[in-house]
Amino acid sequence: MIRKALIFISFCGPALADAPKVDCDNAMTQTDRNICSYQDYQAADAVLYEGGSIQPLITNSCLADLTRQRTDEMRSAYQTY
Repeated sequence: MIRKALIFISFCGPALADAPKVDCDNAMTQTDRNICSYQDYQAADAVLYEGGSIQPLITNSCLADLTRQRTDEMRSAYQTY
């Protein structure tokens, strides 16, 4: 789950971070709802890891897993050719 969140944030976070201000109490469009849900996620995630000593461990573990996965994918692609 954390891996999926990191991937989502990596690809979608910058685009949503630059999103215009939205009145989340009266979000009318799907885009507005997406922006509001992302802002809610960011706020909840910040509280979860706020000052937590485990944050670097979780982040580094996820990044290590992603690196191993990508290395295996690249190795497989290279061996195919």
